[in-house]
Formats: sequence, structure tokens, C-alpha cells
Amino acid sequence: MQKLRIERPAEGLEFSYDIVWENNFSMLAEYIKSAGLYPGKICIVTDDNIAPLYLDDVLSAAADTGASVVSFIMPAGEQ
Repeated sequence: MQKLRIERPAEGLEFSYDIVWENNFSMLAEYIKSAGLYPGKICIVTDDNIAPLYLDDVLSAAADTGASVVSFIMPAGEQ
């Protein structure tokens, strides 16, 4: 697992988050729990190019958190 920490320290607009990537989604639920996150709901947003490749795997892995999982598939492109 690789992780990149993004931080914005601007006054009044501070935020930070991690971008995490792995070769597959099998560790998704474990990562969410180890990060101290216990979501009641998870929303997966993707486009219609990526969804056929990965959406089922992501939905399955996210369901292992015990959260309610929904997905939205947007048309690919810049609109």
C-alpha cells in the first residue's frame, strides 16, 4: 500500500487527506477501519469508462466495512 498525504495549510481553508493506492481493493475495508473511520454510508463516484473495470470490486470491498454503499456513474468527459 502506498500513501500520499495532501495538506493545505491556508488560513481559514485548512484541510488534509490521504490518497491511498494498492494493486487491488482487498485491503480497502481494513484501511478504512485502521484510519479510525467508521462510516455509516459510503458513496463511490466513478465514470462510465472506469465503472465496468473496477466498480464491482470496489463495492464489494466497501461493503466489508459494514456501511451502506451506493454508487453514482457519471458520463466520462469534461462536461
